[in-house]
Amino acid sequence: MAGKTRSPSLFCWKLKVRPTVKIFLHLLFNNRLLTQQQLQRRHVSLGNPCVLCSAQAFEDSLHLFFQCPFINGVWNAVRQLSNAPSLVVTHSVQQSLVSSFLACGSDNRLQAWLAVSLWCVWTERNNSIFRHTACSTAATVARISQEAMACLRLL
Repeated sequence: MAGKTRSPSLFCWKLKVRPTVKIFLHLLFNNRLLTQQQLQRRHVSLGNPCVLCSAQAFEDSLHLFFQCPFINGVWNAVRQLSNAPSLVVTHSVQQSLVSSFLACGSDNRLQAWLAVSLWCVWTERNNSIFRHTACSTAATVARISQEAMACLRLL
């Protein structure tokens, strides 16, 4: 992936997913999502633990998308539906993203499942914070499946 483009974040624009998901991935690749870590850098403190797992873990992109027990449960269910490879967790969110997409190979279907999964976890997190909805692995996986099937019809 990195050999095909000058920057790994450019890869997201070639994915077969909705434009909203592409923009989200571009922000994630470039560490621009407004997680608690990014808000704290801007002197906005929410003071809450991760809303998805309720652990006292500080919410940064690496925790939210790769280390959170909630995402691990979601990804295990998604893997059963899609035969996707395991998420690759490294020391940084950017390297974890690159490694996880590389693990999908050139399979557009698996890349779409991964992209949509990350997007749905982000929207689940936002719904929990701003709409005060409860997080549900089953509901998130159902939404991922619905989104992924819509993307696969475009392939």
